[in-house]
Amino acid sequence: MKWYPLTTKESLVLLLVFIIGYVFTEVQHFFVPEAIRPFAYVAVVLLLLLAFFVFVKPADPMVLAKFLAVLLGGIVAVIIVIEDFLIRQNYSWRVGIVLGGAILCPLVAGGLYRLAVNKPKDR
Repeated sequence: MKWYPLTTKESLVLLLVFIIGYVFTEVQHFFVPEAIRPFAYVAVVLLLLLAFFVFVKPADPMVLAKFLAVLLGGIVAVIIVIEDFLIRQNYSWRVGIVLGGAILCPLVAGGLYRLAVNKPKDR
């Protein structure tokens, strides 16, 4: 994995993405049915990361995507271990969906951004 050098502005936007994702996680129980909450979380994170890629416009989106997958996956894994396993003792399959989404969403967003931006070369 290669460390992606984020500028201060990009770091602040990424922090905003994290905060919006966390706020959505905390308030989604008011308006999202319990059965689809993990999937709603993954959808929101994917949309937020797509917006982040459009804002940042990276030269190599997959390098940024891999960096974000490790970063976001690590942060979510620590939160899951502390909050779900140690405090709530919640060993649900939904925790796996949330962790998988945290790791896969940056990769999917980076791939979609790369497909949208890279136009086929003239033959």
